[in-house]
Amino acid sequence: MINEKAPPLRIQGQGLSSNRRRSDSSKPQTNSKSTSLAREQNQCEMQNNSAVAQRYRLEAELRKHPVSTIFARAELDIMMPATRVWELRYNFGLNIQTHWKIEQTSCGKNHRVAEYVLFSGKWEGKAA
Repeated sequence: MINEKAPPLRIQGQGLSSNRRRSDSSKPQTNSKSTSLAREQNQCEMQNNSAVAQRYRLEAELRKHPVSTIFARAELDIMMPATRVWELRYNFGLNIQTHWKIEQTSCGKNHRVAEYVLFSGKWEGKAA
């Protein structure tokens, strides 16, 4: 799904909250980076709605084609794609550019929406 040449996302300090732990919580928890990364990848494979899983889905789609706000909400189940794009830019350095376009929703109404395009290189914009 993701280009194998691209490095995987590495998120620090993002674990499961106590009320969302898996049923195998009797296993001892370790703080190693490899365990954290494996847990993150497992979350993404489950296609849940955590921020980690949403970033993973968005990055995978951006590596294939541009993604509009409407597409991200309808097809990727990401209700706030701008937030996920911001995180990918400023936390992971992905060079995602925003273009504006008019797109129809499923009800046929036109909206001015963002279309996100992934470019090579590192993001060098300033935080808002």
